[in-house]
Amino acid sequence: MKTLLLFFSFITILCTSSIAKTVYIPTQFSTAPWNEWSPNYKYESTNFVIFWGAKVGANPSTYADPNLRFDPAVIAGYLEASFNYFVNTVGFHDNSGKLGLYKMIIVMNDTYNGTGGPTGWAFGGEYDGMIGAMWIHPNATRDPYVIAHELAHAFQGQNRIDFRPSGGGFTGWEPAGFFWEAHANYMRCLQFPTFASDDLPRWLMTRHFHVASTRHHYATFRWLMNIQQNYGGVNTVNRLWRESNANETAMETWRRISGWTQAQLCNAMYDYAKREVNYDYPAQGFGADMRAQINIYKTTAAENHWLWREYTILNQISATTSRYIVPKHRRRRTMA
Repeated sequence: MKTLLLFFSFITILCTSSIAKTVYIPTQFSTAPWNEWSPNYKYESTNFVIFWGAKVGANPSTYADPNLRFDPAVIAGYLEASFNYFVNTVGFHDNSGKLGLYKMIIVMNDTYNGTGGPTGWAFGGEYDGMIGAMWIHPNATRDPYVIAHELAHAFQGQNRIDFRPSGGGFTGWEPAGFFWEAHANYMRCLQFPTFASDDLPRWLMTRHFHVASTRHHYATFRWLMNIQQNYGGVNTVNRLWRESNANETAMETWRRISGWTQAQLCNAMYDYAKREVNYDYPAQGFGADMRAQINIYKTTAAENHWLWREYTILNQISATTSRYIVPKHRRRRTMA
C-alpha cells in the first residue's frame, strides 16, 4: 500500500507541475534587420520573451536616448500581471494549446539599426500561426495601460490559433475588424476599470452611429459592459471569440450562441442603448467613472467644450404629429 501511495503521489506531481515554456523564433527573424537579435538582446520571463535590436545594446536600461531606454524586467512585470489577469480572472484563454508551449513574443520597436525594422507606437497580433505577439515602442511601456490593450490583441490572435484554426476569430472579414479594438479596450477596462471613461469626448461625438462604425475609433466597448452585467457575464464576451465562425460580426455571433431571433438581438442592443443615457453600467464601477467624468466636463469651464456633441438638436418635420429627424450633418453618410 505504501508503494502504491508513493506511485500515485509521483504521478500527481508529474500531472500538476508546470512545464517551462520554450521560445519560438519567427521566420521573420531570419532576415535583416530582424536578425539583429541575439541571446544578449532578449529577456525572458515565465510567459514572455522580449526581443530588441542592436541599437540599444545589451543593457537597454542605460541607453543614452531616454525615448528608447527601457527596463525589460519592468515590462515583463507588467506583462505577467496582465497575462495572469486575462487568463486566471477573465478566463479569455486557459493557457492550453500553443500558448501552453510557447512564450508570447514582445518586439521593441525602433531599437534596430537596420532599415525596415519594427517601428511605430504599439501593435498586437501573432506570429506564423504559432504564438501571440506584440510590437511596441519603449515609450509605450512606461505604465501597464498600453501594454494591457496590446496584449489583449495578442490574446485575440492566440484565440484564433488555439481555438478557431479553421476559421473564425474575426479575422479575414472586414466588417468584424472593429471588434478587435473594442474588445481590447474592454479587456483593459476589466483590469483597470477607470479606463471606462477613456477618450470619452470621442464617444460623445460618435455614439449616435451604429455600433460597428469605425468613427468610434476604439471607444465602442460599452455594449460589452452590458453583456457582462446582464447577459451571462464576462464568459459570454469570451465565447464571442471562442465560438465565432468565419465571416461573422460579433453581433451575429452573439445572436447565434444565444439562440436568438434577429428581433431578440435588436431588443438586447436596445437594452444596451437605453443604458447609455445615464451610463447604467454598475459592474466594476464602470458607469460611476463615466458619470464622474461627464460631471467634470459640466462643472469645469475649461472642460465644457467636450460636451458640444453630447446632445442632438433635432429638426422638426411635422408639428402636427410631433415628428423630428436628426439633422443631415449628424447622420451617417450613405453612398449616393
